Amino acid sequence: VRHALSHIYDNEFVVKNILNGRAGVQDTLHPTWGPYYPDDVVSFDGSLEKARQLLEEGTSSDWGYSGDTFVGPDGNQLELTLAYVSDELDDLRAEYLKQRLSEVGISLNIVTTSWSSLLTTYFRTNNPAEGVSEEEIGYGSDNTRPSTYNFGPYDQAVSSKSWDLMLTLGFSYGPLTPAGTITALFGEQENFNAYGFTPERDLTGLRQEAATASSREAARSTISEMLQYLSEERPVVFEYNPVNYYAHRNELEGVGENPAPSYFSDFLDADRMNFSDGTSGR
Repeated sequence: VRHALSHIYDNEFVVKNILNGRAGVQDTLHPTWGPYYPDDVVSFDGSLEKARQLLEEGTSSDWGYSGDTFVGPDGNQLELTLAYVSDELDDLRAEYLKQRLSEVGISLNIVTTSWSSLLTTYFRTNNPAEGVSEEEIGYGSDNTRPSTYNFGPYDQAVSSKSWDLMLTLGFSYGPLTPAGTITALFGEQENFNAYGFTPERDLTGLRQEAATASSREAARSTISEMLQYLSEERPVVFEYNPVNYYAHRNELEGVGENPAPSYFSDFLDADRMNFSDGTSGR
């Protein structure tokens, strides 16, 4: 089903038509130009025919198509709920997703909320699921609760308001600790795995392997392996890496190289820029 959604939400279409090309298409939690981008990344081509096939294959026999409509055990059309913070860009993304889901027979209920509510009432999972007592929530015999965003297994701990899909909330791969970021977001018992993803790979072990690698190349190989796994599994729909453009007057001097030569370069350091006539470049 995750793969079906990666076809339905065609990130290449979004970049070209909603973002006007001012972004890079991503297939994992790292931009294509980054030093850890894997050679064997898995891509999805936006095929709705393939999405329909994957929806049927990825659900139980109680779910399937009745004509062009995807229905559940009660015979009614499946309706999903999308939660996000409304603005011009996300409104367009939400409408695009609604249209694409309708083309594979799924209805979408759109709910807009505030940023704080998105985090506290939708993304935070510190509530017991139906039929589960609060005392039962947690991992293992000692009921470990990593954080309020991952209070326990997905069938025990839920958010106060239910949702199926979410926009607005995005994640950075982190230039300094990509292995740590991957693990924190997608490790089963890590702090920010609010969506209940259960990886088949030992992400925590791979993070430690990368952190203790004997060489930079060995660490890069392990991180690329983690990123390739994410591209294959698609715990979330990886969307895009935004591209920013900066403009300035021709008279401005001291502007650093763009793009910057390293992550640590601040090419927009106002303290060292000035106009050729001596005025400030702040």
